[in-house]
Amino acid sequence: MRRVKPVFPIFDPKACNEVWSADYKGKFLMGNKIYCHPLTIADSKSRFLFTAKGHYKENLKSAKAEFTRVFRTYGIPKQIHTDNGSPFGSVRAIQRYTRLSYWFIELGIAPVFSDPAHPQQNGRHERMHRDLKAACAKPSAFDLKAQQRRLNHFVKEYNNIRPHEALDMKTPADVHDFSTETIPRKNP
Repeated sequence: MRRVKPVFPIFDPKACNEVWSADYKGKFLMGNKIYCHPLTIADSKSRFLFTAKGHYKENLKSAKAEFTRVFRTYGIPKQIHTDNGSPFGSVRAIQRYTRLSYWFIELGIAPVFSDPAHPQQNGRHERMHRDLKAACAKPSAFDLKAQQRRLNHFVKEYNNIRPHEALDMKTPADVHDFSTETIPRKNP
């Protein structure tokens, strides 16, 4: 694997919506023996979890549809920090950009990446994934519809009920400020 450098990620954001983190939380089998691939998107400062959306596949179409929904609801960040996995980044591409990355750029969002094989660079997000897996994947629900109900319940509890030590024992909903930047109704 070729060595690539991080593209200016902000590891310690000073404000909400400066950096959002996104990732597919590793797939897991549901009761019907089909894999669920949860896409998660969160604000790195407040830890506010915008979504945990179960998909059948990790692909551009599914990811872009959920990002569009989240951007329309919550606005857009300055940066989106992801790993190098598809559909977010590719170590084989120029500056790791994929079609999803170029779409972010068109919207005025800078895609930034962790070093390959360094998930700790997005540690807040990885820690949330551990909680999500414990709450939603062990055991998993029977099918995607039931699994999505569990994921939605986790998001609600994570944002509104669980206090976080790093937030002075406040919840993400108590701390989060919504973005004033909005997604254009038509792509530029």
